[in-house]
Amino acid sequence: MTSDSSCPVCACPVEDLHHLLRACPVASSIWRRCIRPDRLDVFMRMEIKDWILVNLSTGGGFVLDIADWDVLFGLILWNLWLRRNAVAFCVINESHESVFEASLRLQRECLVAPGRVWLPIYGSGVATAVSRVNRLAVRWRRPPEEWCKLNCDEAVVTSSGYSTCGGVIRNAAGDWLIGFSRKLGICSVIESELWGIYEGLLVAWSLGLVRLIVEVDSSNAINLIRQYKEGQAALALVPNIVSLINRRRSIELSHVMRKGNKLADCMAKFSNWDDLFCHRFLSSRGMMVFQLEEDSHDSSLAGG
Repeated sequence: MTSDSSCPVCACPVEDLHHLLRACPVASSIWRRCIRPDRLDVFMRMEIKDWILVNLSTGGGFVLDIADWDVLFGLILWNLWLRRNAVAFCVINESHESVFEASLRLQRECLVAPGRVWLPIYGSGVATAVSRVNRLAVRWRRPPEEWCKLNCDEAVVTSSGYSTCGGVIRNAAGDWLIGFSRKLGICSVIESELWGIYEGLLVAWSLGLVRLIVEVDSSNAINLIRQYKEGQAALALVPNIVSLINRRRSIELSHVMRKGNKLADCMAKFSNWDDLFCHRFLSSRGMMVFQLEEDSHDSSLAGG
């Protein structure tokens, strides 16, 4: 251990966790490379625990077009810590890799080893593979403390060909806050997905929620929203969704596997109404009760 409170990398007088992981030039240069410019300020100012949990649990709503961000984010933090200690204790970096290069290399190694979970060995600077079927990746996971999670989905009524959408909002304990469903009429799958997000945001804002993670199993819908620029041609709902998102600073948009979005799928299929209004539910019912219990159980196994 060292009694010097300054940063061994940049000589900043006080080195705390925020400085080590975000403010130090080595760290901040990486984040500027990976994070959307319009979201960088929020990314750098989030409470540190929320910041870590959000980026590890949702894949990150801040990033540019980077696949498997949750894996890369964790490896960047690990390598920042290793590099800091190497400088502090005069350990020679024989690989000559930068923190970002080392993290990218380890990410690639992780992703070519299906069925394995990669864990860093303390103090070694390398990763070891522990054989285990990674089923947790497709489970619904609880949001961080003081956050809520909105899951949305779409469905098609085979008898009529009508599209529907629905979703549910849960808190950090996994408790049901509110569900919603709506019949849409005839529209495309992507339009139905967007309607689910739009209605879900309206419901969330009506509850006064401040910190919200939005999960959908449509990467196309997410890309349409993230890549939209004011004034450009887009599906009609996209500008409205972006406007709703801009009402809050703390909102994350994340892709989830279909198996982790089952409760929202139940809500979408529950939209057997004669009207085209959005119906809201303060409690779960029918098959939704069993799916809610299953998600809570799986989330506990996943560690949150």
